[in-house]
Amino acid sequence: MDDWKKYLILLGGLVLLALCTPVLIALLGIVLSPVIGITGFVCILFIVTVIIAFKNKNERK
Repeated sequence: MDDWKKYLILLGGLVLLALCTPVLIALLGIVLSPVIGITGFVCILFIVTVIIAFKNKNERK
């Protein structure tokens, strides 16, 4: 397979991920709203983001 086809497939996958992520986050907010409030949901998203960033920082060393 040519290199440009591989990059095109990768680009398509990234665009699909970028389009699906906000929908998944919104669905999680709807599902979890009876259990936790909006503040708790935002805190959970923040904590997950910090954990992912910390993990990636340690892997680059």
